[in-house]
Amino acid sequence: MKSIQISLFAIAILVFSSLGCNKNKDCSIDDQIQGEWVWLKSVGGIGGWTLTPESENITRKLIITDDIYREYVNDSLVYEKNFVPGISKDKLIDTDVRTYIQFESGEKLATKINGSDLELIEQCIDCFKHYYTKK
Repeated sequence: MKSIQISLFAIAILVFSSLGCNKNKDCSIDDQIQGEWVWLKSVGGIGGWTLTPESENITRKLIITDDIYREYVNDSLVYEKNFVPGISKDKLIDTDVRTYIQFESGEKLATKINGSDLELIEQCIDCFKHYYTKK
């Protein structure tokens, strides 16, 4: 009986380890998200606000490498974190996509990439969706 449990446990580990994205496995989000992204707008919040570079009088851009996310406001670095890409087995909050990036802090952003357009969706109720275009 114990050998059956050990075998089932080993099989479960193999199955689950093959489901996730990591450095050793190709994930469709990896190559697509890398690059420089220019902020177009953010929409959301409890009031459904729309924020733009013009309305906020700022510029934002992201520079994303294979594992580092950098955010700049008016060309000054304001946020730099390591991340890992992932694919959720269920839909994420406020979107129909399952792809995401997850920071060391545990925070996730759902990611939707369509050609040269990137949508980052905060994973909470009444949060923001951020829209970028690839430079």
